[in-house]
Amino acid sequence: RLRTSADGQSIHVSGRVLQQNTQTPVEFANVVLFKQDSVFLKGTTTDTIGRFEFENLPTDNYVLSVSCLGFETKRILIQNLTESAQIDVYLNENVLLLGEVVISASSTINKINQRIVFPTKLQISHSANGMQLLNTMMLPGLNINPMLNTISSSDGGKVILQINGVNTTPEEIQTLQPRQIKRIEYSDYAGIRYGHASKVINYVVVRDDKGGVVGV
Repeated sequence: RLRTSADGQSIHVSGRVLQQNTQTPVEFANVVLFKQDSVFLKGTTTDTIGRFEFENLPTDNYVLSVSCLGFETKRILIQNLTESAQIDVYLNENVLLLGEVVISASSTINKINQRIVFPTKLQISHSANGMQLLNTMMLPGLNINPMLNTISSSDGGKVILQINGVNTTPEEIQTLQPRQIKRIEYSDYAGIRYGHASKVINYVVVRDDKGGVVGV
């Protein structure tokens, strides 16, 4: 059902993510909308000019969380949202110690044809298994149904699932405990190595001393 404001218009939150010092757009930033009680609602990533948008929202109180590798995470409280809002978010760069790289939770590393995503503590705490955790990350080009335990590509192509580089099944992904998952490596074009699959999703998880996945 379409959510509308008092004047009958659809309620949405949109805006841009920009660097504080240079005013330049931050692309591929993680933008997540939570209810004020920290329940995950929606997530997306900014486009090449830093834009994001959430549509069809009910009147409520929200927290907008914006994070990106190399920047400090910014959280904005949106109280009593009754009409559409335009919000520009300015991120400050992280000051890193020489020779040390600190990757905070929810960071994303973008490479050619691959995105490496580190789950946040909040995403982990609100997910019961590996499938639900993947759903909270809102990776582009994926259609995920945690209830039916299915993953498909928006272009209709093949999706390959892996755990630590070994092909696996949705059933195995569902057995993963979110706390085990260190990161997810997402390739939106796998190439000839994977038979020209459309997407490859590799869960990098903690293993025990015997080589098995902890808790599985």
